[in-house]
Amino acid sequence: QADQNIEQLTNLSADQKKAAKDKINSAKTSSDVTTAETDAQTLNDNLGKLNPAISAANSAKSTPNYTEADSGQQKALDDALSEAEKAKNSNDPSAVATATKHLQAAQSGLNGDSKLATAKDQADQNIEQLTNLSADQKKAAKDKINSAKTSSDVTTAETDAQTLNDNLGKLNPAISAANSAKSTPNYTEADSGQQKALDDALSEAEKAKNSNDPSAVATATKHLQ
Repeated sequence: QADQNIEQLTNLSADQKKAAKDKINSAKTSSDVTTAETDAQTLNDNLGKLNPAISAANSAKSTPNYTEADSGQQKALDDALSEAEKAKNSNDPSAVATATKHLQAAQSGLNGDSKLATAKDQADQNIEQLTNLSADQKKAAKDKINSAKTSSDVTTAETDAQTLNDNLGKLNPAISAANSAKSTPNYTEADSGQQKALDDALSEAEKAKNSNDPSAVATATKHLQ
């Protein structure tokens, strides 16, 4: 009967079932049979917790919570996963339980999400200091930051916003200068082709003012000057 019960333990491998049956078959007392069967049941139950913990940890490795975590936290999960993979083949229920506990603790200890959130918060604050950006441009920059999956993406979004801010810092005075020029003889007495060139460049510049593309702003500035 005990052998039949062992066959029903679906989390046990063929080797683990054999080991349990060997223990049962070498038992000298019914008490020893019960102990062997109970141990096998406990091993089965514990493997029922270890296996999903392994799956969850492997899934976590492809998320920012792992990829953005400190190397120490990443190593802790890697080591716990290695221990868990070995424990899967163990006949010792306590080794399986310990490996599960270590693996869950290592996964809980990952700090990539919190590090990424901190980087995003800091970047958002930095965007607020970019005085040449309009409200819409600040919002676009923050949206890019908040949708970032890596700290590198956050840095790129922040750098782009800083470049846009710097370029607008050159475009805005260029627009003012061009508008001032339109009331001088240098414009009013110019050939119509030159006047149109300035008018077109001014039109392009006014559109570029609302752009989220630093290079479009830089190009508009160059054309206007």
